Amino acid sequence: MQGTFYNCKSLVNGPTTISNNVTNMQNTFYGCTSLNTVPKVIPNSVTNMMQTFYNCSNLTGIIQINANLSGKIVYTYNDHDYKDYEGCFGGTSTTGSGLAISRDSTCAELNNLYSTKSSNSNITIEE
Repeated sequence: MQGTFYNCKSLVNGPTTISNNVTNMQNTFYGCTSLNTVPKVIPNSVTNMMQTFYNCSNLTGIIQINANLSGKIVYTYNDHDYKDYEGCFGGTSTTGSGLAISRDSTCAELNNLYSTKSSNSNITIEE
């Protein structure tokens, strides 16, 4: 699914499910500024979520992230190594009610994934 909906600014509702055979979600929803729904679960078959929801400023709902991320380098640009979780939530959910990450998520890199949100993002991990 790499880059599938890249910069689709008019996309409001994306897919609600992601197939268990998807491995690469890099840039899948990058720049989808009108997108407000997210898939309910990111399956453990996914090994790359670099910039998946980057600049999706209107996301709402709850997402369970079971991706099999390991912090491996997936891209190098201008002497910077980007890891498989980097920038996933950069600039995400800066308006509206925000996005919650389910506490039932099993992603080993969940804290690193979450830390890629911008300081004004309205994203939380459920208590």
